[in-house]
Amino acid sequence: MHSRSPFEFPRRATALAGAPEPLSGALAALEAAIDGASREQLPSLIGELARLDAAARLRLAAEQKPVIEDLGLLTAEETSETLKTTTDWLYRHASKLPFTVRVAPGQLRFSRAGIRDFISKGGV
Repeated sequence: MHSRSPFEFPRRATALAGAPEPLSGALAALEAAIDGASREQLPSLIGELARLDAAARLRLAAEQKPVIEDLGLLTAEETSETLKTTTDWLYRHASKLPFTVRVAPGQLRFSRAGIRDFISKGGV
């Protein structure tokens, strides 16, 4: 009976669920590279794996959609107070204002950051 070393990890029994074949093949190749690497090669291999892990995590974080509350969107009422104008004026000029955000048909919001830029550039 062969006893397992405390440093051996079990192999994946199945391919990565839902992964395209090239990804499953790449993972299998990485496992083979780990198995075939000499002790002296392992630190470099670990460093490369860490680099790939960081790249994947950065991509995942960058691709996340921002939550609408984090966008700094204001209602027409809030925007009219900020700009000292009426909501009627905002609605009439919304198509020309660079800080207008259409969230749905008939639903307008106004970007707080866009308003700041608009004001800093002297308005219209």
